[in-house]
Amino acid sequence: PNQQNFVLTEEISVALRETYQISSFRTVAGDVAFGLRQIVDIALKALSPAINDTTTAVTCIDYLTAIMVCLAKRPSCSSYFFANGKPCLIIEQQGFEDFFDLSFNQIRQNASGNVAVILRQLNSVNILSKINVNLSDEKERRERHDLIHTQARLLFELAENSIKADADLQTVIRYYHRVEKSLMERKHEI
Repeated sequence: PNQQNFVLTEEISVALRETYQISSFRTVAGDVAFGLRQIVDIALKALSPAINDTTTAVTCIDYLTAIMVCLAKRPSCSSYFFANGKPCLIIEQQGFEDFFDLSFNQIRQNASGNVAVILRQLNSVNILSKINVNLSDEKERRERHDLIHTQARLLFELAENSIKADADLQTVIRYYHRVEKSLMERKHEI
């Protein structure tokens, strides 16, 4: 319809109301962050000294990576909407950075000395970096690249500060250098 002569009919109102669902509980279908949070919580419990289940933590990282790959393929939506050049709607929403931080930070912070988890997270950031190159918005590509690169550096610092066995540390260093090289090459592509 012509926006200047737009009339909010009962039919349109019903269609809009059916678009949203309000509930007392968060759902994975309605809240991506809630699903990510659940997977992160499982990983954190697996990494706890009482449980020490690296396999479960690594599996969680794989699931988080698969979800983040889907999110990484999409540009962020604008939070500002205009009508006739004037702002008419501002939406507070989570973006890629929020989901990325949720998926990676706490697991990294609790992975001290865990070679398998550090390597898997390095692999994940490398995968996301590959996806990022194809994002249409150049500014957003750069921002995401910096976010991903920072996470790789933080993982490397964690490894240097927490891995006791030199052979294990050398494994992480070799892998980090490959990831770092890829990240630097991709930076030139964006």
